Amino acid sequence: IMVRHSGRRCPCFAVGVLVVLLVARVVPVGAQERPSALYQTNQFNESISFRQSVCDLQQKYHRRETTLENALEGLELHTVHAISQYFQLEDGAINEEYPGLTAVILDELASRAKFTWRNSYATTGPPMSGKTWTQLLQWTTDTYDLSVDWWAQSIYRLGLGISYTEGWYDASIIMVAQKTTNESKFDAWSFLDPFATSVWVMICVSIVFSGLVYWFLERIDPKSDKRALHNSPIENTFLSGIVFTNHFEFQPRTDAARLFTLSLAFWALITGAAYTANLASFLVAANAP
Repeated sequence: IMVRHSGRRCPCFAVGVLVVLLVARVVPVGAQERPSALYQTNQFNESISFRQSVCDLQQKYHRRETTLENALEGLELHTVHAISQYFQLEDGAINEEYPGLTAVILDELASRAKFTWRNSYATTGPPMSGKTWTQLLQWTTDTYDLSVDWWAQSIYRLGLGISYTEGWYDASIIMVAQKTTNESKFDAWSFLDPFATSVWVMICVSIVFSGLVYWFLERIDPKSDKRALHNSPIENTFLSGIVFTNHFEFQPRTDAARLFTLSLAFWALITGAAYTANLASFLVAANAP
């Protein structure tokens, strides 16, 4: 249901009334079967208008002389309906067995607000050749109090000054999924998750093997390092493990020792970067909604 606001007219007040009436009480009203010839005109005839001003009713409401749900009581609204599956005519009259969704909704609003529309409604069809549905909507809202049909809301139409009723119930199709709650538990060994067990085993083997190789180089040439490490394979293994944490404590002096420690440091760099990337991936996956 659409109205258009311009000039001194106050249709937004009427739209607000219709929204409130969707949750108000029910009062029966009479009915008329056929469109009124008094309010029937050709499409896009701008020489005539059946719109009514409801500004006096709005002032009565602001002066607290009436309630919002009773503000349209006794008013005969001039409405226009597009003949479609939502508003069905049979032999030129409303099909009372099932008049269509828009007629049912408007009857319910009329019964609650105690206004009438069946004595003063007109009908229209698709827009004539060369005209668009938006132009038809603009003309109907300029000519009648309400344009009743399945009108899609858009920014462009709102910019033309066309007002839509506000829905209070949304029956749209949505996707629903059950929310799973992950209880966070402390795991002292979670720092090992980024690498598989076999990878950790190979890392430990590489550290021990590298320490023994450096110790062997020291045994061949005691001057391979500034410190005396040729009698301490345990210390060599410890310094090799320190390299894995990206701390370099070796002090090589020979070319062989320098070449070996360079390759060891590069291995530690690649392994550390892979561990950091996998750890970040695990943290993101653990906190995913």
